[in-house]
Amino acid sequence: MGRVLLVHDPDRNIQLALKIMLAGEHADQKQEDRFFAETSAMQRLKHPNIVQIYDVGKHNGINFFTMECVDGVDLDDFLKSRKISSRRAVEIFIKIAQAIQHAHEKNILHRDIKPGNIILRNAKDPLVTDFGLARSTREASRITQTGALLGTPAFMAPEQARGKTKEIDERTDIYALGVTLYKMLTRQLPFNASTSLATLQKVVNTTPTPVRKINPLIPQDLENICMKAIEKKKEHRFSSVKEMIEDLERFLDGVSVSTPQSSPRLKNLRASISQYKVHLFLGALLLISLLGHVYTLQGQSNVKSQKLFSKQDVQIISPSFLKKESFDAIPSSVYEMKLEVKLPSDIIEIHTQGKRIPWNKPKTNFKTNVPLVYGENLIDITFLDKFERYYKLRRKVERKKAKGSFLFHDNVERLSKAKTYSITPLKLKWKFSMKNSEITFTPLVLNNRIFFGSRNSFFYCVNDKGQLVWKFESSAPIAGYGTISEGVVYFGNNYGDVYGLDIHSGNQLFFYRTKQPQRFSPLIRENTIYLNTDEENFYAIDLETAQKKWHFVGEKGDELYSSPSFYKQTIIIPEYSGKVYALDCKNGDVLWKKKINPHNFGSPIVIDDTVYIVFDGIFCAFNAKNGELLWDCKLEGEIVSTGILYGYSVLITNTKGILHSVDLTKRKVVSKIKTSPLDHGAKMWSSPTMAGEDVFLNSLQYFYSINIKTKEITIHHKTEYTKKHYTYSSPVIHGKSIYVGSTDGVLYAYKGK
Repeated sequence: MGRVLLVHDPDRNIQLALKIMLAGEHADQKQEDRFFAETSAMQRLKHPNIVQIYDVGKHNGINFFTMECVDGVDLDDFLKSRKISSRRAVEIFIKIAQAIQHAHEKNILHRDIKPGNIILRNAKDPLVTDFGLARSTREASRITQTGALLGTPAFMAPEQARGKTKEIDERTDIYALGVTLYKMLTRQLPFNASTSLATLQKVVNTTPTPVRKINPLIPQDLENICMKAIEKKKEHRFSSVKEMIEDLERFLDGVSVSTPQSSPRLKNLRASISQYKVHLFLGALLLISLLGHVYTLQGQSNVKSQKLFSKQDVQIISPSFLKKESFDAIPSSVYEMKLEVKLPSDIIEIHTQGKRIPWNKPKTNFKTNVPLVYGENLIDITFLDKFERYYKLRRKVERKKAKGSFLFHDNVERLSKAKTYSITPLKLKWKFSMKNSEITFTPLVLNNRIFFGSRNSFFYCVNDKGQLVWKFESSAPIAGYGTISEGVVYFGNNYGDVYGLDIHSGNQLFFYRTKQPQRFSPLIRENTIYLNTDEENFYAIDLETAQKKWHFVGEKGDELYSSPSFYKQTIIIPEYSGKVYALDCKNGDVLWKKKINPHNFGSPIVIDDTVYIVFDGIFCAFNAKNGELLWDCKLEGEIVSTGILYGYSVLITNTKGILHSVDLTKRKVVSKIKTSPLDHGAKMWSSPTMAGEDVFLNSLQYFYSINIKTKEITIHHKTEYTKKHYTYSSPVIHGKSIYVGSTDGVLYAYKGK
């Protein structure tokens, strides 16, 4: 249907994949509808394992859209060229399944899942693509009519192979996932023939060979999962992709999975029943007729078994507030609810959170952990007994949204103020090590939690005792700053993937892909996140929908190489080659811009109606309303950090550690202090912080402090010097403690007096 071209996007300065309709301007309505269905589906999906769509349009009558260009091979070619263990296959497959689960949550069926539609980046990160046959689960397809065969025969579920499109649902995608897993484990397809028709006949009528008969080294639990996914009848498959993922994760954890082994005899019996179902049906009618009098005699005694459970049969033990049916609110810090329910005897099944749990425990309590997101949560659990009676436990609970924000410099103006109290002398409390992975992320500290990223691609949350609370693996090394807003921590990585994680659980709540390195602290206001990349792109993204509101591109060659600041409803963002822009928060329009000397690294500081920015060693003061240059003064050396406010002065260091004091009333440098012990070219890339009369600094080799009155220098720790990476991890003071990351892969926590 489509043709894909490699193109260059001059606005983003990246390569993209451009897909156009093969029929071009001669495409009929059905082809255009299918092309639109693909773009519509991909625009709604924001997931790290789904190829991102960018632009959609029509040019000279030809429909087109652009996607990210992925450097990698499809899974088919990967399996031909490399051997992987069953465990490695499962690790890759889970990411594929999570992408499809995300699509299902957005009410989208893929309908053409196969290794050829999965691209592997760096031999480890799969990306699902080609949603050309995607369909919404909420509405009947206008494109596909009953009897139409769309898809790849070897990966079609039986209901899809028969052309029964009304029967196609999420379990149809689960079948295709099962065939994909089968191929990954055995290098073979469960059904294959010389013609498409012969393959389809096998899909409908033939029992697949168990994977362990092809490869006996595959664990039994893994075979059980794979074979369940490709059951002929969809009601015998997993009820959801999430259920399949949970069993695969249990397998990886070494825990026995809940999927039982299906015997070959049972499979053959099912096939025979399917083949001779008419004869069996007639036989069943005869049997019912012969036993009719038995039913009449016992009918009265069975009437009771047809009713629902009463509320007294299923009793909530905890939490107690769920005993009532009213809407309840719980604190933002509660991200998981421990539910315990007292059950009667004869329960055979429990359906909860998209998962079916077999049950045969007489008169016992059912316990489960229910994950909670911010806002409204629906608890929906169904209990079924052997008499086919059921009871639905339905409750709504609201998890309160956390209030307040926490940024790199405590505020949206990037204004770091010196603490009025002293914390020296310092004593090392604890160290948290990442094992040879540099920390360039300035820690974010909120209450008793410390958040930071590392070049090993992980984002960490530790408590104030140095114990790991949770960690999250992103798609690439993390080398920058972050932001916390309303209970969510936001950060980007070297791929340009921007994440939002629940600060209490580490669960991913937000994702956006810029496709350019992102290492600057975003701004957040009125449900919008504002972020820039290493290059000339600045984005305003809706936090609810993860959709772009507007996009600003600097002039050619510009690099927006610092964290932005707010001035009222204006965004102040400098760029590397010497300009500073003021953008309207609502639409990204340029309200004013000013050209100064290159270059800029530090973030702008906003105090009242004045913006202070350093350009190539020149400290500049601008009128925040119109961009008028009010005054400037010369600093010594290269400045890459952001200053701190101490009284009426801004203290700022250069890369050699010389501390400048710029008096904002006198409009000049009033003092310069050389802060040894810098040596071996170990430059100062991070920003200082201050408590009392002590300024704390972190270079590539030393974390130390200098007293601005006595000029006394105290070295708190020394690390091995490396030229491999810059260190952006600025020290952060929280109460009487100070936290700082290091290139030796350690987060240091000091306690003050």
